[in-house]
Amino acid sequence: SEAFELQALLPAGLGGSGLVLLGVALSFLGMTALASRLSRGATATGFALALLVAIGIGVHNLGEGLAIGASFAIGELQLGTFLIVGFMIHNVTEGLGIAAPAAERRRAASLARLAALTLVAGAPAILGAWLGGFVTSDVLGVLFFAAAAGAAFEVVVEVGRHVARNAPGGLTSPYVLGGFL
Repeated sequence: SEAFELQALLPAGLGGSGLVLLGVALSFLGMTALASRLSRGATATGFALALLVAIGIGVHNLGEGLAIGASFAIGELQLGTFLIVGFMIHNVTEGLGIAAPAAERRRAASLARLAALTLVAGAPAILGAWLGGFVTSDVLGVLFFAAAAGAAFEVVVEVGRHVARNAPGGLTSPYVLGGFL
């Protein structure tokens, strides 16, 4: 929704909602290609799935960082602080989505690998805050927010494939439905 709101403020010659769709499509297709490469054409599992989740969250966190940086750049210190605390609380739960696939095999869940996955997922928020604070471009903002949506959607697809194949009862098991709800 942030991408569409920003896009509405752009001049019509910049592609309208097509710019948002371009960002979503490029991100989704890029993540799909990466998923295929990491899993060698099969459904991603173990560390490969954890890495995909971390990259998807990292792209998403870039957009969060942009919001933080932009709020500080326009002097909205209270909003920036509120966003930092809110994103921090909500990002704690994202770590579970990264660690769970990595823990499928004990070898894949070494401390060094988990630390690397943490950096892949978290460092883009720092980059986003820096860019949001110093670079003001509505076009880039639209593309970054759209890319965050596309990456998150692709991760949902990959995790859905993994659950469909590995969860007892697939996607319709009571556990999966309860977790989704």
